[in-house]
Amino acid sequence: MKKLFCLFLLFVSVFSMAQESASYKLPPKEIADLLLAKPTPMVSIDHLGEWMLVMERESYPTVEELGQQISNFLWRKLVGGRLLCH
Repeated sequence: MKKLFCLFLLFVSVFSMAQESASYKLPPKEIADLLLAKPTPMVSIDHLGEWMLVMERESYPTVEELGQQISNFLWRKLVGGRLLCH
């Protein structure tokens, strides 16, 4: 049983290392254009049907914006944790 388990671990490790050599690939141009396109506006109509509001939405955040949000969050957690301990 131990031999079978060791063989299984060896088999899994060989295939997991094969995935490490995969490089980053860009999606096809059509898919990238869809993701980068400006979002369509939202429409809201009041309950009487007299007024219509057309609202523009923000597109997806960039990688830089997401990274900044995460680093700000982690910084507040780190500093906040240290301040609470003293």
